[in-house]
Formats: sequence, C-alpha cells, structure tokens
Amino acid sequence: MGLRTGLALCVLFLGTLCCRGSLDADLERVKDFMTARGYHCDMPSPAEVGEWPVEGAGTGGGERGAMGPRGRALWREKGWGSPEDVDAMTVLMDGTVCLRWKEGYEFGSDDTKENQTWLGGRRLAGGVAGKSLTFPSNEGLVGEEALGGEGGQRRKVMQAGSGAFAEEPGLPSTRRGRTRVPLESSTEKPFSAIGQVGRFCSGALVGPCHYLTAGHCVWESEIGMVTSGANFNPGRNGEELPQPLGQFQALQVYPAIKWTLFENSSADVAIVQVQGTPGDELGMFKFTGENLPAAVGLNNAGYPVDKPDGEMWFDFCDAVIPRDGENRGLVIHDCETTSGSSGSALWTYSPGDGEREDERTIVAVHSGRRIGVTEDTNQLLQEPGALHLTGSILRELQNAMEDMVCVPT
Repeated sequence: MGLRTGLALCVLFLGTLCCRGSLDADLERVKDFMTARGYHCDMPSPAEVGEWPVEGAGTGGGERGAMGPRGRALWREKGWGSPEDVDAMTVLMDGTVCLRWKEGYEFGSDDTKENQTWLGGRRLAGGVAGKSLTFPSNEGLVGEEALGGEGGQRRKVMQAGSGAFAEEPGLPSTRRGRTRVPLESSTEKPFSAIGQVGRFCSGALVGPCHYLTAGHCVWESEIGMVTSGANFNPGRNGEELPQPLGQFQALQVYPAIKWTLFENSSADVAIVQVQGTPGDELGMFKFTGENLPAAVGLNNAGYPVDKPDGEMWFDFCDAVIPRDGENRGLVIHDCETTSGSSGSALWTYSPGDGEREDERTIVAVHSGRRIGVTEDTNQLLQEPGALHLTGSILRELQNAMEDMVCVPT
C-alpha cells in the first residue's frame, strides 16, 4: 500500500481512535528520539494546544525582543526554568515541551532573572489573519493586507532573473501577476512539495518528514501555545483537490529560538516534523540563502486568503537582499501575497547543465510586510518581506532538522 493511500485510509476509514492511537505511539517515539539528542522532555507542565489565530496574543512582550512580563510569568507558572538559558526548544503536538539547556546550566538553579534583551531586532506585535498590527517604529514586518488581486498593485519590474537563477520553464506564466496553479500541476513537482498549513498558513517540504513555515503559524510565546492546526496538506488546490496527496499529522514544531522565547521578528520561521516520510515521495526543496546576489528572481507559492479557500497560487517576482542596515536578514520582494501566504517558500531555480540536475532552493520564508516612508515624497511604502535563510538562523534550522528523526512507519 502506497504512502498516499495508506494515510487516506487512516483518515477516512479506520477512524479517529485508531489514528489517535498511532499518533500517541509516534509521539512517545519522538520523545525518546529528542531525549537521545540531549533534550529534556519531562517539564512539570505542558504547553497549551489550541487553534490559530489567537485573539489577544502577541501584545505583551518587551522591547527589542526581550521577553515581556506576561511571558516571563508564564515560564515561572509552567516551571520551565530560565528562558535565557535555553539553547533549543521544541513542542510536541500533545503539548509536551522538550528543552535543551545551554552548557553549564542546571535546571531549577535560577528562574528569577530580570528581563534581558535577546540580540535586538524589532518585535512582531502579532501576526494573525484579520488583525491590525503595530510597531514601535515606522517600518518593519507586519501582518498582511490584501494587495488587491488581479487589479491591485503591480510589481515595478517584471520577470527579472539574475545570474545562474531563472524562471523555471513549465511553470504557470505570471506576466500579468500571480496566477492560480493549474489543477493538473498542483500534485506534480515542485508544487507537490508545497502545502497548506492548517487553514491559515503555507509551507514547503524540506526533508523526508519536515516542512518549513513561519514561526507565528505554529507558536504563540506569550501564552505558551502550540497550534493544533499544524498538519500539512501538500498539493491542496481548492474544492476540486481538497486532499489530493493526503494530510500529514504534525508531531512536533521547532520555531527558531528567538521566536519561541521572544517573538523576535528576525526569527519568524519554524521547522515542523510530520508523521511518515512524505518528502521521499512528493519531493523536497533544499534550503539555504547563502551566497545570493543582491538582486534575484524568486518563485513563490502558497494559499492567500483573498482567494477561494485552499487555492494554491504562484508568482515569480523580483527580490533584493539588503546587506546592511535595519533590513539586513530580510528579503524584500514584490510577489503578490496576503494573509495565508505566511510561511510560504521563496525559492530559486537553477537549471541543470547535463552533469547535474535542476536545483530548487528555498532562500527565504515569507512572514509579513515591510512598511516604510520614502525620503523624497514622504509616501507610505508597503513591500512584502521574508526571512532570509542565512547565517545563524540557517544553521539553527539545519541543526533542528537533524534532531528531528523521522518516525518509521
């Protein structure tokens, strides 16, 4: 029985109790794997498990990425120790919290530290669909508003590939803006590795049992909640193809540590492990944003909420990678995105040369919109922004994925 068929039978025919038993067994195995990797999965209290978006969340943190009083009180209440001494944190879908401490830290020795700043950066004040978000400054990443669909804002420069990267042949044309992925293409590579995360976010497979998405899609730090809607639905495309490749149950989430603890917008990204190994059959992307040119053409696919529920939309657009200043660590692009596009991959396509195969590499994860004001005309600018997968954030995600050992089926 194939991977896709077996999963569909579990969901549709074997019933919730049978699948639940399988999930519980897999979660126990995940705990064993994480313990072997140096994590402590016996915290006194679990995280909350709830639905996303969260009303009232994301508004009580400290400045410049420091944990706010609400979050710190939560850690004391849960008995999770000192957040400043956490090296890595993953949360299983039953709420189990697995922590790996920094070298030399002894759990329980100090959970009363004062607020400390964590590597600076603007703090995302929220990130949920349908909510207005604010920043202490006049520019940064915020939650999306719709760009106006087919008649909305047009990109400034069209279809400009750069260097070794190009628009991939055979993909939908975006000469007039973003376009819906054809039904016959949504279950074929590369779109078979793109999926909807729950109902409000997007993601992409980057390992046999791992997908990449935005941190705010799966974790809310100030109430200590992991979303119950982290399941991955690859190839979904509207009411015509609601679950064409099955839906894969999330087992654990690893948001980047600065997002997990402080909702720092410079780390709004997460790796999620699912049951099975869908990446082996459906395909997976590489991910690294290292050594990119300053300007590059990028592909993007996801599930914008200004389109009918569950439709997959594609765009090819221009992007710039700031080397310094406040926007360092971001990729500023002009792909058409809205709420629901959060977590969607921006990838390069590099054609093969006969000796190597074509390469598709995720270089950034879309997380929100950059807002600023022009110096000459004082006009408001709104540009989509994504987290650049480079440097320490890239290494952290790579290490987290190594820690997440696939559960054999």
